[in-house]
Amino acid sequence: MGYDYVDTPEGFRERYIRQMEAMTGIDRLLGELRQTLKDQKLDKNTVIIFTSDHGLFMGQFGLGGKALCYEETTHVPMIIFDPNTKKSKRGKTSDALVQSIDIAPTMMTMAGVTIPKTYQGKNLTRLLAGHEEEVRPFLYTENLWSTQFGNPRCESVQDHEWKYIRYYKNENFSAVKKIATAKAMGINTSAMLYKVHDPDIAVYRDYADGPLNGEPAVYEELFNLKNDPKETTNLASDASNKSKLEELRKVWKTEITNARGNEFPKVLRYTSDSEGERGVIIESK
Repeated sequence: MGYDYVDTPEGFRERYIRQMEAMTGIDRLLGELRQTLKDQKLDKNTVIIFTSDHGLFMGQFGLGGKALCYEETTHVPMIIFDPNTKKSKRGKTSDALVQSIDIAPTMMTMAGVTIPKTYQGKNLTRLLAGHEEEVRPFLYTENLWSTQFGNPRCESVQDHEWKYIRYYKNENFSAVKKIATAKAMGINTSAMLYKVHDPDIAVYRDYADGPLNGEPAVYEELFNLKNDPKETTNLASDASNKSKLEELRKVWKTEITNARGNEFPKVLRYTSDSEGERGVIIESK
């Protein structure tokens, strides 16, 4: 319901105007930041990285929100300004397959800091300097947040031409039913929906490990991004693309295995239960 503004032309227009206003304000703030750096004589020694965490559906596929692996929500811009870059190398654009996990290794390299072996991102400094064209052959994307609101867990792998998406069954108890019970019993709705307890750690741990341990996909999609950049035609059931589907299934298995690693995940226990043991009550808003 939070994205119902895409349901009507009027709602979409008003929301889009507000987004453009926000972007204009951010652009102005960035200009003020650069001027402040110049005033403090720090502009020649400051790298600026500008990006976003995700895109947003604005009516595409009849949807609002995020949570899926389509280009509309996973493909975001990234601008890196390094004042030490040669002028001949500035203003370049690249469609190399990079990810948000690449930002930290890139910043650390620029700062002369050793990148920890546990980091899975790639250092982009050679790409920025024009010494290489690509940093990886495939992108791996995942949304493990299978929720009470209905969206499924999904994963994708892609190169410049093809994208393969997997979906998993959502067996969460419905938020609609939780809300109805909360209202009937006078319980804080946010508490009913969002409080996290220790058993939830096990649930989400299973969500993360399930596909690697053989959990089947309930639906698959295959898109030719070169011929179908809007991802409107699913080719997964097209017999002529069977070999490509099998190839990307193998790539998916390799990529998810690399993403999960071999060690037990470093999980921080921060739940209503853990805080209650310390005498702290997490208040719902």
